Amino acid sequence: MEQKVYLLPGPTKPCQAVLDCYGQFYGSSDLEVDAFAQDYDDAACLLRELLTIPQDSSVVMMSGEGMVGLWAGLTNTLRPGDKVLSVNFGSYGKGIGDMAAGLGADVEYFGEGDTEPLDRNKHWKQLESKIRSIQPKLVTLVHCETPSGTIVDHDLLELVGNLCDEVGCLFYVDMVSSAGGVCIDLSANKVDIALLGSQKCFSLHSDITILVLTEKAWKVVEENKDKSGYDALLPFKNVVDPTFSGERLFPYTMNWSSIVALKESLTQLKNEGFDKVYQRHIDVAEHCRNRITKIGLELHVEEDYCSPTVTAIKVPPTIKWEDLSSELAKKQIYFGRNYGTLAGKVFRIGHMGTQAQLHQVNKGVDALEEILSCGQQ
Repeated sequence: MEQKVYLLPGPTKPCQAVLDCYGQFYGSSDLEVDAFAQDYDDAACLLRELLTIPQDSSVVMMSGEGMVGLWAGLTNTLRPGDKVLSVNFGSYGKGIGDMAAGLGADVEYFGEGDTEPLDRNKHWKQLESKIRSIQPKLVTLVHCETPSGTIVDHDLLELVGNLCDEVGCLFYVDMVSSAGGVCIDLSANKVDIALLGSQKCFSLHSDITILVLTEKAWKVVEENKDKSGYDALLPFKNVVDPTFSGERLFPYTMNWSSIVALKESLTQLKNEGFDKVYQRHIDVAEHCRNRITKIGLELHVEEDYCSPTVTAIKVPPTIKWEDLSSELAKKQIYFGRNYGTLAGKVFRIGHMGTQAQLHQVNKGVDALEEILSCGQQ
C-alpha cells in the first residue's frame, strides 16, 4: 500500500527524532522545576535566534493549540469598549476581529476580506490614515492567511509596526503559518504580540501555543491584573525569565515532552541553517506554483502575494472539490480544503515544515494532473 502524502497547510508530520521526544517521560515540571526550566530556556533561546526577538521581550509557551494563545493575546489586553482595528484580508484576519468584538471591544475592520490581498502600494496610506484617526488600543493582523495563501511582505509589516509604536497602540500579529518557514525579524517590525503555533512550520503536534510579548505589551497585561484562568498571561511573566531569582514554578503542569520536541525541531532548523530553511520554502513554493499553472490551473492570487508556506488554487470548473478530494484520497494524496466564502472554490497545498520538499509536492501534483487529465478524456 502506498504511503499517504499529506500536503495540508497544517498539521504537518513530525520527523522521527521529534516523535521520539514525545515518546519519553521527562518527569514533572512541578517537581523537577530547574530541569524543566532549562529545557524551556533552551527552546526559547532557539526561538530568539530564529525570529530575532528583542532582548527585553518574553517568550511564553502554553499548553494547547494555537487558538489558546490567540485568545490569550486578546483576553489579557482588552476590556469592553477598547478600540480595535482588525486588518481583514482573509477569513482569519476577520476572525480575530470577531473574537475581539465578542469580548466587548469596539472593532473596526480594514480590508477586502478574501477577495484581495493586502498590498503596500494600494493600501498602506489608507491603513495609516485609519490607525491615526481611530487611535486603537490594538491593531491585529495575520502574517500568512492560509485560506487565501497570501503573506504580508516584511516592509509593510515594519511600516505598520513602526506606526503602532508611534501612536502607542499594540501590534498583534498571527504568525502561526509563517514562523519557521519565512524570515521574520521581530526586532525590526516592532510586533508587540507575536502568535506562533507548533503544528505548521515547526512540524510538531498541535499542542503548544507560543506568544512573544514586548515590555509594552506586558504593561497592558499588568493593567488587566484581575484577569484569571487558564489563559491568564501574568502568572507567566516572572517564571519565563531565565534571570528570575525566585522558584520558576509555572502556572500549571507543563507539557514537558512537547517543549523538548520543540527544542529538537528548532535545533534541526538551526543545523540546516535558518537562511537555507527559508530558501527551501521559497524554492518548493515556486516549483509548486509553476507546476500548478503548467497543468492549467489558476492561482487564487497573483504570485507576488503568495506565501512560501502554502499555495491556494482555484478549483477547476470541470470538477467539484468534493469529487476531486475523493479521487486524490484514493491515491493517498491529501490537500487542504477551504472555508467560508472560499469553501468549494479554492483548495490549498501546504508546503511548510517537513512538507517543504520537492519530491513530496511532485507526488501530489502528479496525482492531481492525472485525475484532471482523465476527466478531460
